[in-house]
Amino acid sequence: MKATKTSNKENHVKKDDLVTALANCGKLMKGSLTRIRRRCGKSQCCCMSGQLHESLAVTYKEGGKSFCIYVPRHLHKQAQEAIADYHKLKNLIQQISQLNVKAFKDLARKQHIPKKTQIKSSDVPSLFGGKL
Repeated sequence: MKATKTSNKENHVKKDDLVTALANCGKLMKGSLTRIRRRCGKSQCCCMSGQLHESLAVTYKEGGKSFCIYVPRHLHKQAQEAIADYHKLKNLIQQISQLNVKAFKDLARKQHIPKKTQIKSSDVPSLFGGKL
């Protein structure tokens, strides 16, 4: 029984640490950072000879549709951090959920009440002194 109490305390500490880590996930953005290569269309541009222009975009889905947001160079790092924070948040939520499931299972085992002996229909008259 002591091992279970220690385990519960450890799980509680882990959960507190995870919840604290949730607070550090400030900027969240669901999506993926995608490198786009394209031609600009100007006839004298180097992209017409094969050197395509590169840019970054965030792609995401909303309502079953895909969307794309151009990311200017000076915002590349911020976009990467926001997407990383989103994935970190999802991971933290999963870990907290796993700890909560384990704690709930332990609680259910501790509070388990065995089923009462089921009454057979043939025993009913004897329960009431033979009268119904």
